[in-house]
Amino acid sequence: MHDNIMRIKTRIGRADGLTEMQKHPPMLSGDHHITRLYIEHTHRQLHHAGAEATINECRQRYYITRLRTVTRDIIRRCIPCRIKRASPPHLPRGTTSRTDWHITDARSPTRELLRAANSENRSNYE
Repeated sequence: MHDNIMRIKTRIGRADGLTEMQKHPPMLSGDHHITRLYIEHTHRQLHHAGAEATINECRQRYYITRLRTVTRDIIRRCIPCRIKRASPPHLPRGTTSRTDWHITDARSPTRELLRAANSENRSNYE
């Protein structure tokens, strides 16, 4: 513990060319309100990216306990993300029913001519 900040020691601490902050990141509790605010801020800063992108960005600076669980919970409650993943509502049954059989198709003679012109038996050049 240095400067009353609890830091975690990881294998990356043996690497060369990294700052002390990267080698031994500060440890934050996932249950703390400020930690949740930091994760929400990171999520918004990444333009509401998914859980993996948010987790990777948070791990660049801090070691957060229960990070995956907390991040998924935050994204699940995020209003823009909820709107983005929402499914469209079901249409009322009356507007999607089939038309009656007594309606005639005015284009059926044209369709028959097109079908005959594009058939396999006729050449496309003359």
